[in-house]
Amino acid sequence: MTRRTIGIDLAIRGDQVAQIFEDGHPVGKPIRFRLDPASLDAFVAKASRACPPAQRCRPSWSRPA
Repeated sequence: MTRRTIGIDLAIRGDQVAQIFEDGHPVGKPIRFRLDPASLDAFVAKASRACPPAQRCRPSWSRPA
């Protein structure tokens, strides 16, 4: 089973940047988004497209270091 993770770099003033990882290796380009509803919806749509249809993606939160 492939393990997918999304790492998000939260910014104070600029765009947030997310990267999708598959088994610890980056997949595709980083995804930039803002903290407004339209941008968050677009980010979730892009992140969901990265999930294979045969595999259900579910959120799993871990605390930042």
